[in-house]
Amino acid sequence: MQFQPTAIGNYKLIGTINCTGTTLESFEIPIGLCPDDIDNDGIPDNIDIDNDNDGILNCTESYGNQIIDLSDPYSGTIAVGSYAFIGNVTTFGGNATSPISGTSDGTFQSDAPLKTTTNSTSITYDLAFNKPLNLLVEYGNVTSLGNGEIGPAEEFIIRVPNTRTITLLDPDDQLLVDTNYDGVYESGVTLVSAFEIRFKVNGDPLPLGSGTFGFYANSVDTLTFIHKNTSEIESQQATFKLIVTCVARDTDSDGLQDALDLDSDNDAIPDFLEFKGVLQTPSRVDTNGDGLDDAFDINTSAVDTDGDGVVDFYDLDSDNDGIFDWIESGAFNLVQDTNMDGMVDGPFGSN
Repeated sequence: MQFQPTAIGNYKLIGTINCTGTTLESFEIPIGLCPDDIDNDGIPDNIDIDNDNDGILNCTESYGNQIIDLSDPYSGTIAVGSYAFIGNVTTFGGNATSPISGTSDGTFQSDAPLKTTTNSTSITYDLAFNKPLNLLVEYGNVTSLGNGEIGPAEEFIIRVPNTRTITLLDPDDQLLVDTNYDGVYESGVTLVSAFEIRFKVNGDPLPLGSGTFGFYANSVDTLTFIHKNTSEIESQQATFKLIVTCVARDTDSDGLQDALDLDSDNDAIPDFLEFKGVLQTPSRVDTNGDGLDDAFDINTSAVDTDGDGVVDFYDLDSDNDGIFDWIESGAFNLVQDTNMDGMVDGPFGSN
């Protein structure tokens, strides 16, 4: 007998043996969506470094990565973008003096007491943001919080809203992942996306500062971190770091962030033309699978024709001759700029 879910959510099967009345239950399995891929290049947006495929890195078209201050893990703000968060902690099976503690650089440590019942103890840390943003969770470095290296007696869950996904990149196979949610953790899982990822360390305790894995989420407004302790001998501490990545910027205020906007300054000239000043056709090949077309160079710097410190794809008068770019582009026959601010009225182009 097979059951095929028709909606996202958590599922389990429950059966009853007629002659005895015994009830059997399966493991609970999260069923979510496939990860977003807005430019259809085969790379999930979570780990795509160029989501609109214009040859300009997402972080170049943003305010860049930002530190999230977790010295107060229960509330705070981010330096740009008017982002704020509220944190909440719940415990199960035991209480630690400080179940969650954090630092100003985004590092946080969870403290799960030793197992005292038939079930493991756990700490759940929920973060809720006032608007969607991009997040990276990586392994912590040595900090003043203590030696929170993760070991084999610990199990973890990272979860985002079930309408979104989070992607694990683990190139060195440092983690074991329960990909089918049956309680068995598998090795060799170096790339996986879901709205909930269950994992533990692969082998011996992993020293702080040696983590090469990361959990990447694009445009989420909540994040849940669960730390379980299966040891009956001692409590377990775990240290991770949270980074807000490529904080969205909307230069032309058209409601579309620059990393998805093919004309970020709305001057009727596409970003991929103004970025280098030449027409470059995408190859539709991405050999290393990072989301940047092989026709573009990751090390390319944006052109600033007039040397005024504003790169051309943000500059409304790139040659500083007093004539707006949209006029010099020839678009004056197609569009209008009624307030003469250098940006055409309404969004220009398909996006």
